[in-house]
Amino acid sequence: MLTSFSPRNRSGRAFRALRYAALLCFCAVPARALKVELLPAPGRTGVSASGGAGSAGVLKVASGRAFVRFAPETSSGTAAEVLSAAGFSLLETGYPGGWALAGLPEGMLVATALPVLRALPGVSAAEPSGTYRVRKRSSDPGLADQYGFRLTDTFRAWDYNTGASTMVTVAVIDSGIDSSHPDLASKLSGVSQFFDPNSGGARSANDPPTPACNHATRVAGVAAAAADNGVGIAGVSWGARLI
Repeated sequence: MLTSFSPRNRSGRAFRALRYAALLCFCAVPARALKVELLPAPGRTGVSASGGAGSAGVLKVASGRAFVRFAPETSSGTAAEVLSAAGFSLLETGYPGGWALAGLPEGMLVATALPVLRALPGVSAAEPSGTYRVRKRSSDPGLADQYGFRLTDTFRAWDYNTGASTMVTVAVIDSGIDSSHPDLASKLSGVSQFFDPNSGGARSANDPPTPACNHATRVAGVAAAAADNGVGIAGVSWGARLI
């Protein structure tokens, strides 16, 4: 599977999945066949067809798109107008660091587009959308619909560790988790507790159990749903337990 990533992933990108878990609420550009082109990268190691380091001095980037960063005070409406006036389009906003995804005019090469974008009013930077080939993939059928994993770079984090060697327990502070869910039943650990805010936060046994909640169940699934089991979705951490 070939996918793309943005400039925000350059520093410590393999583990940003955990830091940017909150980004799961953002919408992503629909998945589609990714066309690529080779961009000269002077002074940098190239990227091979497998997504690893090469020696060609080039960078494999996604065609038809590039990331731009406008001045902080620029509204999305203004950004769209500036891009449109130059023949570009605003595809997506909301990336960390003020980055936005711009669509290129039909047939324009990324190498041609970058200097044009950098010269636009209010644009402080423009970078290509790099690509890499996923090496570790879960067998869960719903994985393709988990757009948040593309935003948080989870797939590349899995290339390094799926959570199996760092066993943690994730405490979900919410209403009840559906313990009968096939992706969660094996992940629950210990006994849940009930905290009453009206009595100074006193803790008591969760008896009778708090009814299962759609929101809490979804949050639990994003964090640690059983992965690579051919059922449902995958959690960010394959090995984490839940309480």
